[in-house]
Amino acid sequence: KGSTWTLAASSVLEEPVDVGTTTGAGASGTALVFDGSDDHMVVGSDKASWNFLHDGSSWTIGFWYKAETLSEVQVIFNTNGSTNTNVGFQMLTLDSGGKIRCRINNTSGDVISVTTNDGFVPNTTDWHYYVFAYDSALGSNQLKAYRDGSLDSQATATGSSPSTADAHNQLTVGVLSDDHSLWNLKGGLDEVVIYDRALSQGEIDCLFG
Repeated sequence: KGSTWTLAASSVLEEPVDVGTTTGAGASGTALVFDGSDDHMVVGSDKASWNFLHDGSSWTIGFWYKAETLSEVQVIFNTNGSTNTNVGFQMLTLDSGGKIRCRINNTSGDVISVTTNDGFVPNTTDWHYYVFAYDSALGSNQLKAYRDGSLDSQATATGSSPSTADAHNQLTVGVLSDDHSLWNLKGGLDEVVIYDRALSQGEIDCLFG
């Protein structure tokens, strides 16, 4: 629909199932707009293609995001559904000032979780660039969150081992992967990239531009 998405997984060779999203002005060109009601995307049919997001492998996700509300829990990306003891990955906005939380889960709960800083509250008119990067080679601070090119927050793994089982669901954008009526995203996404490695600060700077 005009927004450029670059995804590192075999399932993206299939056309994503797009339910209702429209296009609007993006950070650059056009973006996908989610209406907060029923718009969402399901990427591929093979949930195992997204195991690298939770199985202890390194990865990076970057995207431009413009919030339309700051007071609701909303899903951005999700493979573990609605329960934190489902195997998978979750990224959502919190109902407290537009913060974004990213977590990896096994059947016991969090393997690692990071939330963007309380000190920044976005508005509903500007686009901001977010990057979340998980680096399995690090002994601490494996999961980092960046905003507009700068490190925002970081977290160290809990010590609970990542699961090698398949993700609960395939990658779903804009809503819970097991209930397409809950925590619907209201806002815009543009220039989404998913890499199956941790990018360096220099590479993140290049993405932010």
